Amino acid sequence: MKLLSLFLPTILLCLCFAAWQQFNNAIREEKAREIIQHASSNTAQNYEQQALKAISLLNYRNFLGHNVIVDAPLIASIYVSMNQYVEDNNQRAKYLHTAINYYLAATKLKPAYGNYWALIAQAKIYLGQNDEEFARYLTLAHKYGPHNYMVHVNMAIIGQAMLNNSMVITDLQRDLLVHHLSYGLVHRKSSSSLQLLLLKQDAAQAEMCKWMADNKVARKKLHCA
Repeated sequence: MKLLSLFLPTILLCLCFAAWQQFNNAIREEKAREIIQHASSNTAQNYEQQALKAISLLNYRNFLGHNVIVDAPLIASIYVSMNQYVEDNNQRAKYLHTAINYYLAATKLKPAYGNYWALIAQAKIYLGQNDEEFARYLTLAHKYGPHNYMVHVNMAIIGQAMLNNSMVITDLQRDLLVHHLSYGLVHRKSSSSLQLLLLKQDAAQAEMCKWMADNKVARKKLHCA
């Protein structure tokens, strides 16, 4: 009984601290999302500054000196979002590499979540790294998300970027991309997004129409001639 009376206050204190930190993290995440939403709706002049401010809310040290990462995938997505606003190539590459590291951290907790692997592959393509690592991430995205509508969208983004930048696409990679285009263009949660993304009258759309030669539904969605 005496031993319990000694440990009980400590246990209660730990539970209170855990509850407080969870509440604090939720507030930080909400504020970070608000900052990014506001920055996105304004001019791009200070987007990088606002994005870094949002990230600082999501990766901080608590009063015990412990590093706290509130939401690794959200942090990664913010780093990737700066790609279109930062002119310095070295800084852009730094942010993309950092994003990849945060996504990889997220896969430690959810290794079978295909969309994380698709987002990592996407960041690799933004870096111009069509290498063995990219091929592995692309394969993992398909393995764990063959019918995930978010994977469909991100795989389409990857294919579009590769085609418009004249990157080499292996037969296996093409098969994976065709799979996600075929399913993504008819999935109720991704069809509209993919049409908005792909109807650009560019090299990617033209080549994807060739890929879909035997898929009448997909060709109609892509407005193929």
